[in-house]
Amino acid sequence: MDCSKLAIGKAKETRQAIEESISEALLHSPSIIIFDDLDNVISVSSDPQVSQSSSSSDSLVRYLTDILDEYKDKSRNACGYGPIALMASVQSLQSLPQELTSSGRFDFHVELRALAIPEREALLKHQVEEHKLQCSEEVISEIASKCDGYDAYDLV
Repeated sequence: MDCSKLAIGKAKETRQAIEESISEALLHSPSIIIFDDLDNVISVSSDPQVSQSSSSSDSLVRYLTDILDEYKDKSRNACGYGPIALMASVQSLQSLPQELTSSGRFDFHVELRALAIPEREALLKHQVEEHKLQCSEEVISEIASKCDGYDAYDLV
């Protein structure tokens, strides 16, 4: 589920899209629902002057915690395997409210760090070769050194 696209809609539309995804997943269980870029629709502000979150975001957090709790209980009843698994990706774990990252919810965290210069160089070199472009090693090296913090998605 692409939360970047959901972010431009209203909270009601976001909730409806989640409900539809869950219904579809249940029809084809066992299934996995991945909330890609969940922090686009739910986030905690780092600015102390701004309220922690909007009422629509609060409502969505409550809705998701209810869903996570419901399917956590169902997985316990089915020998550890429930009908659906829920996963999420975010730019920063700190952008999600603690309610969503507590035990039994989105509580297993994997951090993918940005690529180091040699990895960025290798990726850029591969792309240059794949697209049959003409670019010197020096230029690729210079570009790679200026792309600190970029991930593979950004570079490709």
